[in-house]
Amino acid sequence: MAEKIQNVIDCLRTEPLSKRAVICIPLSKSATIDWTDPGQNKCCRELHFYLEDGQLKCTGLVRMQNANIFVKNIHVFATLIAHV
Repeated sequence: MAEKIQNVIDCLRTEPLSKRAVICIPLSKSATIDWTDPGQNKCCRELHFYLEDGQLKCTGLVRMQNANIFVKNIHVFATLIAHV
């Protein structure tokens, strides 16, 4: 995870207008994702970081079975954004 965070930071420092500052989830080192493993199939799929009006912004791509349920790991996103 540290490498993915550093990659986002490096990307935005080098190319502030870049849209390639992305953290893909799951955070597995595996080249493939096993659909039968719930640990690899989280609701959040990607976090896209970008700079807008001098502020760091983040868009999360999320999938869920029930649209009425708030994303459980939103606090992880907020902590990650604060870190970046």
